[in-house]
Amino acid sequence: MSIAPTDVHKTIAKHMLADGMEQIIDLKKNNLHIVSYSSPINKTMKLSQLNKHLHSLKKNPKIIPYVTSYYKKIFGFCIEHHKRQKLKDTDYQ
Repeated sequence: MSIAPTDVHKTIAKHMLADGMEQIIDLKKNNLHIVSYSSPINKTMKLSQLNKHLHSLKKNPKIIPYVTSYYKKIFGFCIEHHKRQKLKDTDYQ
């Protein structure tokens, strides 16, 4: 699955999967789940790697933050902090 800023709404990149089964984020429900201007990504990684690219707010655990990377070539996902804390140490795609 490739996620790019220009086709984010057309892509089947509406979700990030854990173990290929559990849907963690859904762009159909909220497009804030992807960092604005995020670089494309298509890889599987462990939670320890993924955590470097996740954005959440400890003080507001039920809010999805708005993050942009217009000037930096990065990829990232935004998630409610309470959901981030529940992520299991497994492979994510």
